Amino acid sequence: MQDLGVISTISLSWFLTLFLSVMPFESAVVVVDCFFYEGIKVIFQLALAVLDANVDKLLNCKD
Repeated sequence: MQDLGVISTISLSWFLTLFLSVMPFESAVVVVDCFFYEGIKVIFQLALAVLDANVDKLLNCKD
């Protein structure tokens, strides 16, 4: 499956759904535009930025 790119296709779909379903429409359009221009790396950069912005909350989480 990995040789066919199935894993990357699934992860791309998951990341796009994750981010685009919770952000304002204008922001989602910018993310999609950046994705088409720069490729998949934009989605991973966004994921890292979201984690970094919430690092204190994540580290203090008890669950």
